[in-house]
Amino acid sequence: MKTKKRYNKFIAYLLTDFSVAVILGIVFLIMSFTATEPILPTSDAVLMIGVGLLLTLLLTLYINSRTPKGERVKTWFSAWWVGFRIAIKISLFCTLILIPLMLKWSIESAADYVEDESGDNYMVLDKDHVMDKQGNRYEVQFDTNHEPYIEPAGRKIYFKL
Repeated sequence: MKTKKRYNKFIAYLLTDFSVAVILGIVFLIMSFTATEPILPTSDAVLMIGVGLLLTLLLTLYINSRTPKGERVKTWFSAWWVGFRIAIKISLFCTLILIPLMLKWSIESAADYVEDESGDNYMVLDKDHVMDKQGNRYEVQFDTNHEPYIEPAGRKIYFKL
């Protein structure tokens, strides 16, 4: 027999999130006493444990207030498991989709464009050629100080380095 859900997915995710924060806080606290250089200062670990416990307790009370006495433990673990599955989905999404996408954007924006003194961007085609937004190609030249510039319509436009 399926029981009625007495929490939503956001509450389940927060319950999992804060209870895992308590566990990590305890691990960091133990590590701060045993490690030569702690990852997290002791006061931060204690604060993490305290805030996580408080919020976990509040969410537990919220779930228990909506659950009959005989189903409270089962409902709490059910909510925790739903939240855990949501957290796994979020982490997989970030790992498999967002990180490669952000790396692609970063590489495209950093390596392929140069900016001139007036703020206009030019796409770098190769070592000696650039292209503006209208599709016009220019040959990159260097002055006596080895600073790169282009010469559209007879005027020199220098690039920011």
